[in-house]
Amino acid sequence: MTYPIGPGFVVPEGYTRELAKQSVGPGWHGLIEALFNYVEGTPHKITQVKEKWGILRIYSSGDEYLRGVCSGLEVASSHICEKCGAGGKTR
Repeated sequence: MTYPIGPGFVVPEGYTRELAKQSVGPGWHGLIEALFNYVEGTPHKITQVKEKWGILRIYSSGDEYLRGVCSGLEVASSHICEKCGAGGKTR
């Protein structure tokens, strides 16, 4: 079975850094960089990256610690403008 590959889709084989960046606005690219710097060199995969309800959503095949990292980045995104990266709030 082939899966559609594009921003926001589930990719069981794992997102690349670039596909993850294409899935969200440039204001959150720093969060994506931090995530992939952590995941790089580990067996963990990021299976989906998207914006939902004004917050970054990250899904992974990782352990509990990685899920905590993802959760922290999601919380951080609620205080960062997705478009420009300036401080902001979810509304």
